[in-house]
Amino acid sequence: MRIRSSYSFKTAVGHLPDVFSRVQEVGYPVAPLSDRASTFGFVRWKKLCDAAGVEPFFGVELAVVPRLGEAKPTIDYWTFFATDTLQELHELFALATSQCVGREKTPALLYEQALAPLGLIKITGERVQLDCFSNDDLDDNFFFGLSPSVSKGLCKLAMDRELRPIALSDNLYPREEDREFYRVALGGQRGSGTQSYEQHILDDAAWRRSVEYIAPEAYSDAALANRVACLSAAANGQRAVLEKAKLFVPDWEDFTAC
Repeated sequence: MRIRSSYSFKTAVGHLPDVFSRVQEVGYPVAPLSDRASTFGFVRWKKLCDAAGVEPFFGVELAVVPRLGEAKPTIDYWTFFATDTLQELHELFALATSQCVGREKTPALLYEQALAPLGLIKITGERVQLDCFSNDDLDDNFFFGLSPSVSKGLCKLAMDRELRPIALSDNLYPREEDREFYRVALGGQRGSGTQSYEQHILDDAAWRRSVEYIAPEAYSDAALANRVACLSAAANGQRAVLEKAKLFVPDWEDFTAC
């Protein structure tokens, strides 16, 4: 569900055609794209989807923090997908860029801001602070992201809170064989690049193996079922459409009359 490309600057690698072909390999009914703090790939992604007869599913990954103004904030990266129009997604992105945090000036949202949009699917990351919100703050579009990078303790807390899980990869490159390229290109940008969990776009079997020591089977089953439901809903029309901008054509008679 969370899919990054090289447009996740300083975070992931993968040319859009390579990412797209991997998404097709794992069998998604639509093609999700959710780069970190970037929507630059939307137009090229749509062209790839149109050529293959697949519908795109547009999203973005944004930092979420409990407070603004801290030099070293605890950042969790949430993934947002647009189910109606792209306007709400762009407005959320614009809000994040207006209140950057930390020394790297990372665009960020407060937890209450991340939870507010009604027309977006909201998926937590591996460092979510569950004490920053209550279950009463959540709507039907909120999910706890169950990925290979989530700790067993955090997963247990989410289960105790009865948060609905959704299956995520934590991809920094498209395929397993791209690991060395990522390590050389960007490994130093995100830790050492030597994390033991799998960091490519996973098929269902690989995903199950990656979380079998994190979550019980029933919770993993629910996460996969929720991912299937979200992507199926998107395939059936519950997704934002990237529309072509209308070119402004002036009335030249008005100009010549001046």
